[in-house]
Amino acid sequence: MNPQEFLNNFFVIDSPIKGVRLPEIKIEERHRKDLGLKEDCGNYDFLRALCRKGFSALGHKKGTKEYEEYAARVKYELDILNDLGFVDYILLVWDVVNFCKENNIPTGPGRGSAAGSLVLYLIGVTKIDSLKYGLFFERFVSKTRAKKTIIDGITYLDGSLMPDIDIDFDYYQRGKVIDYVDKKYKGKTSKILTLNTLSSKLCIKEVGKILGMKPEEEMTRVTGLIPKLHGQVEDIDTAYEKVKEFREWCVENDLVYSTALKLRNLIKNKGVHPSGLLISFDKLEDSCPTELSSDKDSVSGYDMNWVSLFTVKLDALGLRSVSVVDDCCSSLGIKSQDIDPNDLSIYRGLQDLKHPHGLFQIEADMNFRVTQKVKPKNLEELSAVLSLGRPGAMQFIDQYANFTNTGTIDINTGSEVLDNILKETGGCCLFQETLMRACKEVFGLSLDEAELIRRACGKKKKEEMMKFEKIIKERAVEKNIGSAGEFFWNLLLDSADYSFNKCIFEEEKVIKQDQGEIMLKDLQIGDKILAFDTKNECNIFVEVIDKMKNEKVLYEIELESGHKIRASMDHKFLCEDKQMHPLKDIILNDLKIAHSISE
Repeated sequence: MNPQEFLNNFFVIDSPIKGVRLPEIKIEERHRKDLGLKEDCGNYDFLRALCRKGFSALGHKKGTKEYEEYAARVKYELDILNDLGFVDYILLVWDVVNFCKENNIPTGPGRGSAAGSLVLYLIGVTKIDSLKYGLFFERFVSKTRAKKTIIDGITYLDGSLMPDIDIDFDYYQRGKVIDYVDKKYKGKTSKILTLNTLSSKLCIKEVGKILGMKPEEEMTRVTGLIPKLHGQVEDIDTAYEKVKEFREWCVENDLVYSTALKLRNLIKNKGVHPSGLLISFDKLEDSCPTELSSDKDSVSGYDMNWVSLFTVKLDALGLRSVSVVDDCCSSLGIKSQDIDPNDLSIYRGLQDLKHPHGLFQIEADMNFRVTQKVKPKNLEELSAVLSLGRPGAMQFIDQYANFTNTGTIDINTGSEVLDNILKETGGCCLFQETLMRACKEVFGLSLDEAELIRRACGKKKKEEMMKFEKIIKERAVEKNIGSAGEFFWNLLLDSADYSFNKCIFEEEKVIKQDQGEIMLKDLQIGDKILAFDTKNECNIFVEVIDKMKNEKVLYEIELESGHKIRASMDHKFLCEDKQMHPLKDIILNDLKIAHSISE
């Protein structure tokens, strides 16, 4: 049972915890004077004044299309923030960021859902123009998710549904920020407890060493057999089913394995959250037990999931990359905040990149290879590089690179509006904002509904997505774009897959260009192998982008030609409907595999 369910079940009648009460935000008089405001000006009016100042700095002339668009968007956001009770939270974060500006502490430009807020951009919390880049406010705050309760005239917020603003600070000066928050909210702040559990690898390794008297080297080898799925280490009972060598070791060492099953996920020790800070309305010790860390800092006695029910969590991450960027700019005699991301000269070095060392995120091997193919020329294309480097999007690398290098894309979804939306990203649905925009502009869903779909896709919850299948397809029929509805629905399903595990036996033979048959295990990244192009219905050579060893149960399938292939239930085959279907669906729906596969 999670903390919110516990609260709902046991504190319904007379709960001492009614939700998050925001700490009192006192704006310094000097800030009001700077904006020409009176002393008795409320916090909402102060936030509006900050937005007006930022809006004026944009330079849009009254009466122009840009002016009307920006004015309507900022009014829309302010109304929602005020209605939901989030104004003081926004000002709390603004105050911290403003302290950094006044004390020359570098901060990051903003990331995550907060980048979708024009208000945060206008008041200087983020440096990302959400309208310019087509980012949606509903990703940050959605009326369908956020909840507030008013009890005895006091507003309480649902902590599990609070907006989240992540701020990256100069790694070396983060302590100054924490000291500022501590002094401003004296007795009401602390760092956050983390509880470290006995994960699958750690659990069996420790049990093997202590109970089984096994040497360190043997247990390191054994735990190395436990596979990962989407970067997450799988559980030991899952590894037992999937990995033959691991299972054989566990059978021989049954006491170790059975004991590890009993101990897994128990709390091993506690630590301190690397970035989270708590800020409470009341004295923290009145609502939450605290203790001192080894550094004599106050730490909550509850972990993040529990304290978020009644306190504000401020994410203040000390990031070395922010420090490095600022140091580099200082050595060049410029300020990092003055760099214009639209200055195309910034991207010239990426056109023929030879060495990625020191380039944040691009120095990762996959992102480096994507950069070499795409050759990003602006911020949008650079953002696409980082999106394409993820497992679920790798299949679109060549398609997007062809688009950026030639400027052309051929796409026909059955809807001209959907075609135009996808053309902006080379026919690929790389960003969740692309998905939300299509939901709204093509199928007429509200942005709040689009956000629900986005969240379902982002969290890989296909069962939640299925609720919208009928709506999307019915809207498509109403608009006489039925084929676009089918196309977009399949796109949504693909987006919900973090990665497509095309698992086949490592000794299966494939056709390598200029060499002929070769075993899968002997392929190298960069090799080109024969594959079937379902769109053009022909065989083509495609480049091997990555190889991942997935320990899955494989099944032997005999095709009509007599050819046998061993593959997982997730492996896709071309069927007679000219679509790729996973083996489990082929068996379940009695589909026919196309003859071209078996020839």
